[in-house]
Amino acid sequence: HTVTHTHTHTHKISTSHPNIQIHQHNPLRPRLIDNINGEVTHLAHGSHHILALTSAGAVYSWGNNDFGQLGSNDTAARYDPYFVEALAADAITQIVAVRNSSFAVMFTKKYVFVDIV
Repeated sequence: HTVTHTHTHTHKISTSHPNIQIHQHNPLRPRLIDNINGEVTHLAHGSHHILALTSAGAVYSWGNNDFGQLGSNDTAARYDPYFVEALAADAITQIVAVRNSSFAVMFTKKYVFVDIV
């Protein structure tokens, strides 16, 4: 299986007039995501981040991380899938991403990376 994703960036370019800004839309090309171990069975996306769940119950996350939604115990953005080590001991059965939040569910526990902002 192959997973691809794209990022879209909007750049503000100032002109000589102080009250006018030109917005330039620059989509990046899709690229191969090849650092996820195992078969991806589910993808979920929030406003600016993505979660992937594998058949073994491993969770990967990438994208913006302003609110800690990647589960990485920091707020650094990651543009390659990050293995969520905090969930490594548990076989996750479901993932959900809502706005700036991520949720992972297993049979007996629920994990919340961050509350909805």
